[in-house]
Amino acid sequence: MSDSAARWGLPTADVRTTVSVPDELFHRAEQLARLLGKTRSEVYSEALADYVARGGKAIVDAYRRVPQDDDDLAWSDAASAAMIAEEPW
Repeated sequence: MSDSAARWGLPTADVRTTVSVPDELFHRAEQLARLLGKTRSEVYSEALADYVARGGKAIVDAYRRVPQDDDDLAWSDAASAAMIAEEPW
């Protein structure tokens, strides 16, 4: 299910994936999981969530440093209007 399901209070399914990590990082993560009393999945999920959240913050910070100007917004508005006009409503 999508994360929109979670917003509506619907059950969501976890996704299984396989990733490759350096041996040393794997062992440090295993050690951390034992120390915190968490599963490997919990440690990896929390770390990934933090990484993604920081990435999103970086984008917001960049737009604050260099906000869109009127030309950027005009192009976006025109592109949106063109896509909507092409829809066979």
